[in-house]
Amino acid sequence: MSDPGPSSSLAPGPFTQRESTIAAFRYADADIILRSSDKVDFYVHRLILSVSSPVFHDMFSIPQPPPDVDSPRLPIIDMAEDQHALKIVLGFFYAAACLPPLEDFDDVKIALNMVRKYDLPGPVPFLKHRLQALAIHTPERVFAVAWLYQWKDMALVAARHTKMGQSIFGPSYFPEFQDVPAEAFWKLEEYHQRRRAAVGVVALLWNHWLGPDQLDFPIAGEAGRCDCVRNGRGVVYYARPSNLPTSAVAGWWTDHMKRLYSALREDPRPDIVTSTRLLMPTINEAQACDVCEQDAIVAMDAFNEIFKAEMERRISEVGAMCFPPARACSLIASSPFVSSSTLIPPSEIFPEEKIAGSRRSSGDDQKPEARSAPAH
Repeated sequence: MSDPGPSSSLAPGPFTQRESTIAAFRYADADIILRSSDKVDFYVHRLILSVSSPVFHDMFSIPQPPPDVDSPRLPIIDMAEDQHALKIVLGFFYAAACLPPLEDFDDVKIALNMVRKYDLPGPVPFLKHRLQALAIHTPERVFAVAWLYQWKDMALVAARHTKMGQSIFGPSYFPEFQDVPAEAFWKLEEYHQRRRAAVGVVALLWNHWLGPDQLDFPIAGEAGRCDCVRNGRGVVYYARPSNLPTSAVAGWWTDHMKRLYSALREDPRPDIVTSTRLLMPTINEAQACDVCEQDAIVAMDAFNEIFKAEMERRISEVGAMCFPPARACSLIASSPFVSSSTLIPPSEIFPEEKIAGSRRSSGDDQKPEARSAPAH
């Protein structure tokens, strides 16, 4: 005789005999069955579904016909989701060990759809963390999702990883952009242009923000300390009392700043500042001087950290200008996944004016409807 199910209370039927069941959700004490669109049964608990999701809570609050005491079968809910999507959403309801790793962008997008459909604010910080990791490899898709949900922080992360000068209208097709308005494309392009300009100013007008005490020897020092300063000297000018002396910098360093400006105009990422291709000519020039060669590498390392910090500050200002914060409002909810202090405002989780256009005519947004298993 074939296995009737997880317990004797589950009598064999046409579906439980011929369809597979996800092992992680074959609870022996289950009191309801969720059946996926591809006919896979999940044996779960009403109480856990009700506590986890207001959608299930409201559905189970509707009076149901009395159970047939002569039938050993459990009530069945036909779901619009396939088994993969159900496993993801049930992983949020049950132990974290039941949740798939969500290492693929499409899985995270499915999870976000489930969070929206079943009103689950708790998992949102976890899903945003997964999107942040995925933005390195798929920044355009992450940007589109972040725009739809009006997540400013995530849009900035994705925008920073998109390549400047490379149109997103390339050979790759991103279905997420079907639901994104033209404003998103314009904002992304504006961000790129403003970031390029802001970063270029940091390198070009370094004497406007860089203090003399921030440049270590041998970058800065006495005007006549060595030949490379005497013969190829740049002078740092500061907005300070005229009776105070200016600070001279080495010519090899001013040449470095010119190369840095050109490099950042092409690629304004902070990593460019410490690239070997950019630094090697500078170090070679510095080591040609008997006075500068000893401490040039240490001084350049210190300067690069200061420069990158200023870059980050300017880039953050550009991001705040291009992607203003979403409107905030209160959210009263409880979840085993996250404390109330870290919950995301509902305008960020469910921005109806943005999400409405993204809802497809497929069955993914259909609410589940409960029914009893047919008697056999």
